[in-house]
Amino acid sequence: MSAINGHPADFLPVITLLFQSKSGLFILGIVGGTLLKFLELVAHQ
Repeated sequence: MSAINGHPADFLPVITLLFQSKSGLFILGIVGGTLLKFLELVAHQ
């Protein structure tokens, strides 16, 4: 996989594919929500 090389350009097509597919948006929503909850927990400590 070329994404392992860590070039940001390799991630752009993946991100656009995620935004174009409903399941991708669902996954992004879960990840984003989890990150927000985690940040809230850290901020309250």
